Amino acid sequence: MTKKDKVEFHGLKDGFLPMGGVVGWLRSISNTGKDVLVPVETDGKVGFEPISKVKDSQILMKYANTHRPPKGVVFPQNEVFLKYNTAKAEKGRKGKLKVKEVRPLMASTVLFGIRPCDARAIAILDKVFGAPNTDVYYWDRRNMVALIGMACTEPAVNCFCTSVGGDPAGTEGLDVLLTEIWGGFYAEALTQKGAELLTSPEIEEVKDGQREKAETVHKEAHKDFARSHRGSIEPLEMAQLLTGKYDDPYWDEVARKCIGCGACTYLCPTCHCFDISDEGSLTKGRRVRTWDTCQFPDFTLHTSGHNPRPLKKFRIRQRVFHKFKYMPENLGVLGCVGCGRCISMCPMNMDIFKVIFDMKESASKPKE
Repeated sequence: MTKKDKVEFHGLKDGFLPMGGVVGWLRSISNTGKDVLVPVETDGKVGFEPISKVKDSQILMKYANTHRPPKGVVFPQNEVFLKYNTAKAEKGRKGKLKVKEVRPLMASTVLFGIRPCDARAIAILDKVFGAPNTDVYYWDRRNMVALIGMACTEPAVNCFCTSVGGDPAGTEGLDVLLTEIWGGFYAEALTQKGAELLTSPEIEEVKDGQREKAETVHKEAHKDFARSHRGSIEPLEMAQLLTGKYDDPYWDEVARKCIGCGACTYLCPTCHCFDISDEGSLTKGRRVRTWDTCQFPDFTLHTSGHNPRPLKKFRIRQRVFHKFKYMPENLGVLGCVGCGRCISMCPMNMDIFKVIFDMKESASKPKE
């Protein structure tokens, strides 16, 4: 490795993966006993499926992004925390309550082809579920997962990662980053997990020009973000700006379009609100955690019947404030990675990108 290479390459290990060797590489990883999840298109929607259940020809090497975020791998939509039952009474004794904790039993898993925005979202969830209030159920899964990212070369129409601190070739949260170049992928290991994945015989030594070509691809990808002309968001600056926008009449305007379906939050890779409920009978049952959304009217409904957010405009404001004010203040990061799913999938064509930049630009205008 030359002195120049040492400056340009920052990972633990790198290599070149020929396009024809990708599936063989993934199959070889699977043969070691790991669960490998790969992008597959089903009924026009891309999602991750176990490689053991798909044909080689179904594995996608080119796609914009998955329909649903892959956060469910580490934070499933439904998960059981505990099970309980009451043993039958015997010889005049009362039945005894038995409670058994249910901890996740997850095999070592490799997620192939995750986009940098979604990997960054998982890194944000790491902060949410990390210390000081560590969620052991989340980390039982997260510690078993390796993320192989695929750098974006052509963003989708609603992508705006570069406006919220992201990058089409971002490495945050990833173990390996793949960048498509001449007939294959430049592969860069970013963690020890990633370095171990690149020890496979399918990974070739880097040849002259491949590392430089990958860097060029990364730079070129930035030029295609149509939304970048409105600028970028600095977390703490945005948090401070929103402080004066709590009672802004703009929320009434935004709320007129919303139907409160919650699609924006269920499709968001960083949304993490949940409910915990007990299901069952008097003698047996289970405690379950389930995704929830601040966009539903009963999300904040008190047992007394009082609801502090009875109107849609309050719930929409909460979503924006949570992502762009409360998370920057509490965790130091924005709660949005610019994947664009909430824009693309909204049945009413609502646009959170427009909302936050309308807010930012209105704040910069001189008061009359």
